[in-house]
Amino acid sequence: MNYSTFFDCRAIYGEFSLLDELKSYMGELLEKAPERFFINLGHNALQYEPPLTFF
Repeated sequence: MNYSTFFDCRAIYGEFSLLDELKSYMGELLEKAPERFFINLGHNALQYEPPLTFF
């Protein structure tokens, strides 16, 4: 679930290069990730249904 939160991050204020470095590092880790990680990531994504209305 922590990775799901990370994928949605974006810089709003401060040192933007820090986020770029973090994304680069996380990309390297994802290249080495075991298949089980992606299975769990997909399972986590399918647990939540989008809301049908604005509220």
